[in-house]
Amino acid sequence: MRDSQTAIIKLRKTVLKVPLSFSACKEILREKKNLPDVKKDSHFSNFLIDGYFLGGIILCNPCLRPAGRDNEDMSLIKEYFKFSFRNSKDWKLESLEKVIEHKYFLDLVSESIPNDKIFWSQYLGEQRIPESSSHGDLHLDNILVKEEKLFFIDWIRYRKFSSRYFDLIDFFIFFNKKSFQSWMDFWLEEFVAVKREIFGVNIEKKYFSAYAIWKVSEELKILNLRGKLSKQKRKKYVSFLVKIRQMI
Repeated sequence: MRDSQTAIIKLRKTVLKVPLSFSACKEILREKKNLPDVKKDSHFSNFLIDGYFLGGIILCNPCLRPAGRDNEDMSLIKEYFKFSFRNSKDWKLESLEKVIEHKYFLDLVSESIPNDKIFWSQYLGEQRIPESSSHGDLHLDNILVKEEKLFFIDWIRYRKFSSRYFDLIDFFIFFNKKSFQSWMDFWLEEFVAVKREIFGVNIEKKYFSAYAIWKVSEELKILNLRGKLSKQKRKKYVSFLVKIRQMI
């Protein structure tokens, strides 16, 4: 079972990804819509597995194993990120307003901290980050391995115009944070002493800040689609945004 309310089922030589709720069906359809762009993506097309849709169910080849935390798999992942950023100096600098789906982010600000709306609107328009495509949810559960080659699954959050800096920082945070620790608390700790380099890729502090806004925006979008944005969760995001503004 996955957080997206889908079941991963292995039947002999076939693996099925089956949606178990209406919101999960919508996410499967979003993934189906994204895949043609992934296949045309000069970067991510190298990491696609063979699979096809049968109605709302995804079928794929199971001859792959989940990536782990051992040295061998981590070496592959580090090499992947070095490969991903090999041409990053040529990426166009674009405003966060254009690389982040910020509708739900600004809606939350408008409803809960309206005095900060002008600040965040200006921040999204003025701050820039190198633009590229991104997976959008790159963590160990979505990375598979076969014969020393990586493959990625779950393309629901893929975007053609985003930034792979988000993928890199997202993987770093979720790989290193403690199991009981929220990513927000870990981000706050790391922001104070942010490393200049992650897996051999230089990280500017403003990119680390941009990641936090991107991550909040993505989570708000998914929670809204799933109908799970409770008052308690809204309060958590508002508190985090207040802290971010104070820090940046």
